[in-house]
Amino acid sequence: MTCIDTLDPETVAGKFSTQENLYLDTAVLKQFFKKFNEFKEYEESVRKFYALRIYKLAWFSEKGIVEQSSILYNRIQAMTENGLKKEVHYPIEYIKAMEAEYRDSISWYELMITAQYLHFAEKVITGLPNKVMAESQWYIPRKKVGYGTMLENMLSDSTTAMNKMVYYQYQLLREKLKQLKNIEQKGGWTIPENIKKSLKLGDTANQIKKLKLRLYQEEYSINDTSSINFAKNLEDAVRQFQKNNGLNADGIIGKGTINVMQFTIKQRIEQVMVNMERCRWLPANTSQKYVLVNIPEYKLHVIEDALVKFSMSVIVGKETNKTSIFRSNITHIVFSPYWNIPKSILRKEIIPLINRNPEYIIKNNMEWINGHLRQKPGPDNALGGIKFIFPNPFNIYLHDTPTKYLFEKEKRSFSHGCIRIGNPIELASYLLKGENNWTDEMIIEAMNRKMELVIPIREKVPVYIVYFTAFVDADQKLNYREDIYKRDKQIIHMLLK
Repeated sequence: MTCIDTLDPETVAGKFSTQENLYLDTAVLKQFFKKFNEFKEYEESVRKFYALRIYKLAWFSEKGIVEQSSILYNRIQAMTENGLKKEVHYPIEYIKAMEAEYRDSISWYELMITAQYLHFAEKVITGLPNKVMAESQWYIPRKKVGYGTMLENMLSDSTTAMNKMVYYQYQLLREKLKQLKNIEQKGGWTIPENIKKSLKLGDTANQIKKLKLRLYQEEYSINDTSSINFAKNLEDAVRQFQKNNGLNADGIIGKGTINVMQFTIKQRIEQVMVNMERCRWLPANTSQKYVLVNIPEYKLHVIEDALVKFSMSVIVGKETNKTSIFRSNITHIVFSPYWNIPKSILRKEIIPLINRNPEYIIKNNMEWINGHLRQKPGPDNALGGIKFIFPNPFNIYLHDTPTKYLFEKEKRSFSHGCIRIGNPIELASYLLKGENNWTDEMIIEAMNRKMELVIPIREKVPVYIVYFTAFVDADQKLNYREDIYKRDKQIIHMLLK
């Protein structure tokens, strides 16, 4: 699957110079890209850009260089605030362009600023090449942003302006990145030693002092870092730490909590940088309402007008059967579904069981239909009482499950790729609101039929299956999750190389 090119030269309006008398010397174009070959990849975009401007200069007016070019220069110098390595091609020539006066070489300086602009826009708004997205199995098409829109929003300090170009989590993570870098400048945080036994409220131990210091350095609310007593204030801070890291928030410091505390400030900074990059891969304007499944979080969120309406736990694909990352629209709900067993599962798992036990098919309420094995509706059906269909090439859908106990697990990557949801009745009720007066009782009844029932959804609701290992929650807390599919390392390598 291919991704959409994000640079849209059809849009040229914005805060470029509006002068009418100064024109680019087009003879310089070929020479410029030959001399400054680091910008060669932008040559076609630059030519389109000026063709649409009828070759009028964008960064200079009759009075000299326009103010926007200076603001852009400062933004480029502060590239690291956007979770990127500072990478400015030809810095000396760029400074010369910023100090340019009218002379024969004005077209060279004009092109230098334009090339710097496109390079910066690509890094901050577009992100890494499509190849990296494909290798990360990220199949959500990229957004399109016009040159003028990019410039106007990049030069603004407004969060609202930036949110027009990048997914809203980008600005939230950007602010958290600043906080982490401030902690790093102060010396980072303490890495606690392993403990022999769990520590809980009321305990006294020398290790508690270091654990308090660690939480205090990470800006959790700790009253006294010198005490060796496990007081209520520490328990509250531990619960919040556990919640922010996807752990069972029991307030007890055990092996799992200590393991998460082994991450250094550098590692957490890089983790935030990786997920800022993923925000660049998402469309800025998702929809007024949509369903979002974050794989490493093991959560489904229903979002309406940029607010989380409700959430539920999910079970996602295991390491060997990874859940794909893509976008689609929920079009149908299937009550009391048949489970048409995929050939790979049939060959690897079901056939060996049938060979060992000839009664397996009968005991599991299965039947052969035209050479295909399927499981009939019923309480033991692998899809539970309902599934939600959104067309995609991966044959992935949301569905109920009879194995509800798995939702109690901290780590929930158990499926063959499809997504099991913790509260299917709530999701069905939301999607069917206003459609033939569906009630929860009617939904439960439909989930317990003996025959399959397919209900089309009149208002198609977008669904995004995403992969964020760092994000800011509804309480504005920075959260981290385990990189269950081991995808962060490659992205940080590409960002820092």
